Amino acid sequence: MDALEVATFSRSQNEGRSVFLTRVYALFIASLFAAAGGVWLGMGSETVAANHGPFVLFEFFLLFMALAVRKTPVLNLFALFAFCGGGGVTLSPLFGMIIDAGQGALLLNTFALTIALFSALSAYVFFTRKDFSFLGSFLFFSLWILIFYGFYGILVPESMSWAFYHGSGLMVFSGFMLYDTSQILLHCPDDEYVCAAIDLYLNFVNMFLDILGLLDHVGLDIDI
Repeated sequence: MDALEVATFSRSQNEGRSVFLTRVYALFIASLFAAAGGVWLGMGSETVAANHGPFVLFEFFLLFMALAVRKTPVLNLFALFAFCGGGGVTLSPLFGMIIDAGQGALLLNTFALTIALFSALSAYVFFTRKDFSFLGSFLFFSLWILIFYGFYGILVPESMSWAFYHGSGLMVFSGFMLYDTSQILLHCPDDEYVCAAIDLYLNFVNMFLDILGLLDHVGLDIDI
């Protein structure tokens, strides 16, 4: 392979990666709109509020379906947006409760802070091109600790420190942002764009919920 062929091959790889990254972040942004649509549809629904547990279980089912068909054209997009829209419906009682309490500004502040943190972490990885693969095992272990601690809080709420829980969750999902963004940038196969978009969506939503929890429980509701 001569120098011209090497240059052509390298340019082709770079163009292919650019298409992949554009597709991933376009789907991620679209997934946020799908979630917002789900929140709008579920707002004020007594059915959703009264059956929150089943809706959460159904959301997990939609997630597994989206992952199962992630490489099937067209169907993977329907599954992705169904999962994100379903997630929005599941969150709608929380949004409704906050808005009914006259705390709509809390949601706007949380969203703005989440965008700022998401953008800062993403920019750091893109500019430094640092590989955060070494965080993988630690982050997944920490996630399980958070899950068990969350169940403990549900069973024994009076002894639960929700500020500590949300603060820890924010650190863990900030770590996942670094890890997942570096995987997307450096390692993720070009046909895994749906899975990559789901990873970004889950990180964004969990960071949003943890920031919301901190602002609410620590009393840091600030104007931005």
